[in-house]
Amino acid sequence: MPRELRTLLRDGNSLLKTDGLCVHQISLADHSYRDDAGICRVNFLRFSDDEWRDRSAKTARHQYENRLRSSQYPPIFETAGFNVLEIGG
Repeated sequence: MPRELRTLLRDGNSLLKTDGLCVHQISLADHSYRDDAGICRVNFLRFSDDEWRDRSAKTARHQYENRLRSSQYPPIFETAGFNVLEIGG
């Protein structure tokens, strides 16, 4: 996923003017936690990488969900050519 995200961000960055600004809002929550009271906000982190890969293979066509955490995003944005100004909480 980071490779694909980096490619997407590079393409988007190429569309900005030199002094352009781009704002991204990224939810780090499980897509289903608001609809299912039985799971927590980071439910997807309870699965091992292999379990997650198996589960994702069944649903990825419909709704991709990655497991990147907030600390992993800034380096991806930076290598795509963005200057990260602020990281909210």
